[in-house]
Amino acid sequence: MGSIKKLCILLTIVMLFTSVIGGCKSREKSRPSAADTGKSAAATAKTSPRAVTAARSTAPFKTGSGTGTESEIQGNVNTEEPDENMTGGDEETSGSGTGFAEDIRDLHGRTIRILVWRGAAAQPGSAFYEQEFHILYKSFKETEQRFNCKFEWVGMPTWNLEITNTILAGKGPYDIYLMNHYVMFPQYVARGWALPIDEYYDFKNDPKWNLPENKDSNYWNGKKYAISDAAMAPGYALWYNRDLLDQSGVSDFWTYYDQGRWNWETFLEAMINLTHDVNGDGLLDQWGIAEGTWAGFMISNGGQPMDMTDPLNPKFNMFDAKCMKALSFVSELYFIHNVIPTEYSALRGSSFNAMFTGKIASYAYHSAYGNRLAQEGIKNIGWVYMPKGPDADDYYIRTATLPDAYTVFPYAENKEDLVAAFQDAFAYWNPNKSCYTTPEDKLKLDFDNPALYFPDDRARQLYLTGSLNTRCCYLLNFGMGDNWMESNLYSKLRTRQKTVISGLEALAPLAQNLIAGRIGGT
Repeated sequence: MGSIKKLCILLTIVMLFTSVIGGCKSREKSRPSAADTGKSAAATAKTSPRAVTAARSTAPFKTGSGTGTESEIQGNVNTEEPDENMTGGDEETSGSGTGFAEDIRDLHGRTIRILVWRGAAAQPGSAFYEQEFHILYKSFKETEQRFNCKFEWVGMPTWNLEITNTILAGKGPYDIYLMNHYVMFPQYVARGWALPIDEYYDFKNDPKWNLPENKDSNYWNGKKYAISDAAMAPGYALWYNRDLLDQSGVSDFWTYYDQGRWNWETFLEAMINLTHDVNGDGLLDQWGIAEGTWAGFMISNGGQPMDMTDPLNPKFNMFDAKCMKALSFVSELYFIHNVIPTEYSALRGSSFNAMFTGKIASYAYHSAYGNRLAQEGIKNIGWVYMPKGPDADDYYIRTATLPDAYTVFPYAENKEDLVAAFQDAFAYWNPNKSCYTTPEDKLKLDFDNPALYFPDDRARQLYLTGSLNTRCCYLLNFGMGDNWMESNLYSKLRTRQKTVISGLEALAPLAQNLIAGRIGGT
């Protein structure tokens, strides 16, 4: 009996010892190796400040229960360390740290047809290729080899009608289509016209779809519906005529920025000094800025015209104090300070054309405007952030909409195969592909784009990093574009028909009806 008892004790000791050794080995195996640690350090070194913080510019619709809080829309900085898995590998998108294997499939020669609104083919030498597709084309060609498939681009002016007809018919010759972000979200999603592509591919765990630039993009109510280019240019920053500044004794706007004084107060002072009766006839014939600034100043004050906390129940948000202060400020620019013209017949008919006359010192617009100014002979120009509002914690730039998005037709066949190839083709930033290019490096290619004009290094740097501070106002997503806002609010404030409060009280029910319609798919 005693010997049996001793034997049991001995066996227990052996089992405990084996368990400890096994546990040590298990923990030892899960610990990153020196090589893995080196990969992580390399990934951190390769990731620019833009990549670490670029989540601030992406769509606010996040997965899970925390979709699009106001703080996320305003722009929390993503300070998480970059994944070690973005340093490359042979068969895994991740390094040995995550073990995410790329989902490469044999599509047996399938042709994937993509419907877009352009008529030009995506081939080298075409306008489409030269202006937008230079890097993507290489990525698509590489995916054709990796997945044994072929991509065919179909462009037509009435592409939107073709989308409607094929979806309503429940069948068609296309697999993927391109649509404006403001149309897809929420209208097409509400109609069921956009496929929730994350049901067919594991975007959440694929590191290349969790870069700060793209991890939150094209989600709505916790579902990912589309793919956009991870390289996003900034929105409507302020173009200005340096010759007019010099003639009026106004410091360069970047000088104010460098001094930490580029704010509404110094902006107003500059605009007043830039507004003149040049020929002495008693009438103003030079102004500080052209109209089109209402939403821009709401954003620059840290405001958000739409409350997107709940994507299924968005709310008109211009009663927010930050927005109301901006509306009051712009109203005073018109009827107290007179620094914005109210009539454009002598300014080539519109605020867009007005700066070409040499009588307008500044205008808020995106990057393409510089080339238009240069073509009009106005080349001594600058491009700077909008001035910081009194309630803002940083410089913010308005954009009317987020980048155009590609999604899958709901009737498409073999959806898992299709989405796997689709996502691989767009991801030129995948380090496992020979065409690997970072989103920032892709933006740098635009410095040689003849359709753009960057007057100096400050403008070029703004182009690379301005998206970090670009905020979508989301009015256009709900049918409240600039023309609608001009008719229903801005013109009434500018002409003093209404105060800010009375104007918003009249506008709010109209706005909420439009919001309800878009959420309902109309």
